[in-house]
Amino acid sequence: MELPKNDAEYFAMDRMSNSMLKHFRRSPRHYLWEKKHKSEPTPAMIIGSAFHCFVLENSEFNNRFAVMPKVDNRTTIGKETFALFMNENGGKTIIEQPDFDSIRRMNDALFRDDFARELLEAGGETEKPFLWNEQVTGIPMKGKMDRVNPSFTLDLKSCISAHPETASRSAFDNYLTQPAVYREARKVNGMNKGDFYFIFVEKEQPHGVSVLKCGKDFLEQGSLTYISAMEDFHFWQEMGSPDVGYEWRKPLGYSTLNLPKWFRPDND
Repeated sequence: MELPKNDAEYFAMDRMSNSMLKHFRRSPRHYLWEKKHKSEPTPAMIIGSAFHCFVLENSEFNNRFAVMPKVDNRTTIGKETFALFMNENGGKTIIEQPDFDSIRRMNDALFRDDFARELLEAGGETEKPFLWNEQVTGIPMKGKMDRVNPSFTLDLKSCISAHPETASRSAFDNYLTQPAVYREARKVNGMNKGDFYFIFVEKEQPHGVSVLKCGKDFLEQGSLTYISAMEDFHFWQEMGSPDVGYEWRKPLGYSTLNLPKWFRPDND
C-alpha cells in the first residue's frame, strides 16, 4: 500500500482510524456526523498541533507556524507591522504570543522530567502514517503516530491534570483502544509491537508531567475493546450503515438504570 505524501492525502483516505472508531463506539450516528461534518480546526486543535510540532519536530516549527507580534492595528506603524508579518508568513499557521509562551513552558517541563526526556531523546520517526487492514474483519485502517521508535510507541497528550490517577482515568475513558490499534499497525507492517507510553503534560503552570507505560491488563482490555468495536462496525456496515443512535444495540429500546458499582453495599 502506498503511503500518503502529506496530511491532506492522509486525511482524505476513507479508512477507519482510532479517532473515528472512538466516535463509532459512542454511536453510529456520532460516527456519521463526524465523517460528514469535518470542520476547520478549532483554536485548541491549532495550539495542540503547534505544541506537538514544537516538541516532536522542533526543526520544522518555524516552517509551519509563525508567532503573531503584539501590534496596535489602530496606528499606522501597527498596521504596517501587521501587513509585513502576514506577507512574510503566508501559508503558515498563526499563533498568538501567549500561546507560544505556554508551549515553550510545557516543552521545558517535559524535558525537566527525567524519563519523559529519555523517551523524547530516544529518537524515532515522528507523525508516521501507517496503512493496514484490521486482522479480524479486514476493514481498511489508517493511523498516524506521534513517535515511533523501534522498541516503543509514544503518544503526547496535553491535559488539565497530569496527576497519575487522573491521567490513568483519562487514558481508560478516552484512549483505551489507541495502543491496540497502533500496536496492530506496527505488527502488520513488520515491526515488533513494542511498549506503549503516554506522556501527559498540563496546559497550565507549573505544567506537571506524568509518563504512563501501558501495562498488560490495559493492553489486553484495549485489544478486546478494539476487536469488539471493529466487529460491531462490520456488522453495522452489513446492516447498510443506518443512521442510528445509542439505541442501536438495545433490543428493548432502553437501558436499565442501576446504582453504580462503587455505591453498592456488597462492595463495602
